[in-house]
Amino acid sequence: MKHCPDPFRYQRRATREVRVGNVGVGGANPIRVQSMITCDTMDTEMSIQQTMELANVGCEIVRITAPTVKDSGNLENIVKGLRERGCNVPIVADIHFKTGSRHGSCEMGGQGANQSGQLRRLEKVSDSRIQR
Repeated sequence: MKHCPDPFRYQRRATREVRVGNVGVGGANPIRVQSMITCDTMDTEMSIQQTMELANVGCEIVRITAPTVKDSGNLENIVKGLRERGCNVPIVADIHFKTGSRHGSCEMGGQGANQSGQLRRLEKVSDSRIQR
């Protein structure tokens, strides 16, 4: 199987649409712009500032790393600060290794991204707000 049938003719594969917050990804949607902030997730104000800067230059989805349960707990403060400032860009928690971090991000209404395949049994996550 070739990765690309013809490198000189653009063709997207047919996919299903999924929603990341209010942003449609896949299906008939355009390719979305996403990025990650680079500051420490525990630095709430800097996380808000960097997220707003990304949104202001056209980023449609922002990923925020949450390597620990403590970091995932601060996501609620970050999202609250963003919404208070009128920034409604969807936030995706980029979870590293710990299942508890994923649960914490979901409790604040976020979505979790499985980084590096370390979370094996996602079926065990029972929170109905997780979009698969």
